[in-house]
Amino acid sequence: MTSPAAPPRSTLAARIHAHIAAHAELVQFPTEAQLARTAAQLLEDGDKPASTAAYIRLTYTGGARRVSLYLNSAVLTSAGRGERQFVSSLPGVRVRPDDVYLPHGGGQADQAIANAGALREWADGAGSPETPDGES
Repeated sequence: MTSPAAPPRSTLAARIHAHIAAHAELVQFPTEAQLARTAAQLLEDGDKPASTAAYIRLTYTGGARRVSLYLNSAVLTSAGRGERQFVSSLPGVRVRPDDVYLPHGGGQADQAIANAGALREWADGAGSPETPDGES
């Protein structure tokens, strides 16, 4: 017994696209705010991330550059070479050989959040790569 021949690729692609279009209302992607709310509620309810990573990678693509921070239970970590000098100039950070820590424990959360905001502004093009205010 032979199996039926697969439909021509263009026919199969057309059928897949038609199926997706017919069910598009079922695939509604959440906004970032909705996603954050859902994740926060699941964590609050006791769900645990099923990842072996000890951090959550957060990225921001601004008008001038893309930056990343890694969030763990103690610090936000900036490990990007392109942003190192800028992040090192922010208040309350700990500069290490390969990265920069933005501590968020022990009452430092507000400063870490402000520093993350400054990094996003820098990614949007505020200041220069050297310093937060554009001075060298």
